Amino acid sequence: MNYLDSLLNAINQAQEAVLQCLKSKEAKAVVKEKGSDLTRRVDLIAEEKIEESLKNEGVQAYLISEETSIKKIGEKVKPELIIVIDPLDGTRNFVNSIPFYSISIAVGKVKNEESHLNDLVIGVVKDVLRGDLFYAIKGEGAYYNNEKIEEKIFNSSDKPLISLYSYGETPPLTTLLSLLKKFKIRVLGSLALELCYTALGRLDGVIDARGKVRIADFAAGKIIVEEAGGVISSLNGKPIDASLKDVRERFDLIAAKNISFHKILIETLRE
Repeated sequence: MNYLDSLLNAINQAQEAVLQCLKSKEAKAVVKEKGSDLTRRVDLIAEEKIEESLKNEGVQAYLISEETSIKKIGEKVKPELIIVIDPLDGTRNFVNSIPFYSISIAVGKVKNEESHLNDLVIGVVKDVLRGDLFYAIKGEGAYYNNEKIEEKIFNSSDKPLISLYSYGETPPLTTLLSLLKKFKIRVLGSLALELCYTALGRLDGVIDARGKVRIADFAAGKIIVEEAGGVISSLNGKPIDASLKDVRERFDLIAAKNISFHKILIETLRE
């Protein structure tokens, strides 16, 4: 089975479903609330389309999602695949008619004991409104609209452009001033897409200091960034890996388009 084709079919089905929800007030309704996490009907609609498409393709897998945690699709007692999805990343943008949200899917083989984030080998992200497609296969590179993404060289003559998420956290004033002095800041509202923009070089990097990022938020984007020559780590510079069992585990992260700029981001945060 061509797993990439199955993921692309699923993501296209979900994209179509989300587009059909654009003018629906019902699709924007909150159907589940847990703390600051809201699940809206459109999230569930997109997830159902992904699951339905994968089933129709004959995919046998454990399916991990922010919205419904872990479930099994197919008839196998112990599926060989594990799939992590974020059916709509940037739901608040969708609700507020801000045209920047995406769907992401990552897949890997189930390990004998316990599967981890770094066991995922394919990542796919699609910009719902623009139709831009990003995907990567470990060891084979990253692609934007079917063209290979080349590693970006850091140009120190330009003021770097980064995405910074820090609300809910209060960074030290000196750190915040250092970031504002050294970088141009954007907050676009869809982490998966912002990671893809980093892979592509539209952004130089992403910092999420909230400590609230979940595996489904960045599983696919991580593969795409790394296969494009970029780096993702925690704020302390250490690699991120975690069991896929706990979909509620939270992280902070730094992503950079290459190792040189990653070093600059780490050093700035330590100032």
